Amino acid sequence: MGMTIFLIFTLGDSVRYDIVPAHAAKNYGVIRGDVTVLLKNLFSEFKEKKDKSGVMVYLVGLETGPPKEVKDVVQENRQFRPILMPVVVGQRVRFENRDDVYHSVFSVSVLKNFDLGQYRAPERSKTVTFKKPGLVPIYCNIHPEEIFYLLVLESTAFSETGEDGVFKISEVPPGTYTLNAWKLGGERVSQQIKIRAGQESVIRLELVEEAKFIPPHRRKDGSKYAEH
Repeated sequence: MGMTIFLIFTLGDSVRYDIVPAHAAKNYGVIRGDVTVLLKNLFSEFKEKKDKSGVMVYLVGLETGPPKEVKDVVQENRQFRPILMPVVVGQRVRFENRDDVYHSVFSVSVLKNFDLGQYRAPERSKTVTFKKPGLVPIYCNIHPEEIFYLLVLESTAFSETGEDGVFKISEVPPGTYTLNAWKLGGERVSQQIKIRAGQESVIRLELVEEAKFIPPHRRKDGSKYAEH
């Protein structure tokens, strides 16, 4: 029977090795684990959240080609849905307006500066390709409450936690990488990890989430939004 060495990390602790039966593919490694989300209040006190969903866990140092799948972002009820979405460098993202009012889609990010103009349903949706990794904030030029974040990653080696905080990344080529965990309103945590063929690495991380004030942004031309 094959054996797996579990590498178990806890922030601030030393590394521990456990030997368990192997379940990973022969030529790849698997990363699985969980993220504990601590909520920081105004008094700098920390409390563990019951809902640990929405944490993006992803590798840095591995590059893959983009999936052929086109990811969809919709504007509905004057909101972007979802508010945060991961894609891979080179992957196409389609923006669709499902409201009966005009919306626009733009970003002034150094990673991707673009403006799709104004359009409404049932006009044809518009597609953008993102070629640089990083976080791209995206807005509507008409409605200041519409904010969307696109997390452009280097590879398909990523996962998003559910309410229980559990994640799993499969088919990781052997090598040494940095594993990041991050969510909106949270501090990014990182851990170096070495992947071996046919083995699973189990990692446990803690991430601090803090309610932060997001300052008002401006329109595409730098002007302020009209007050409603």
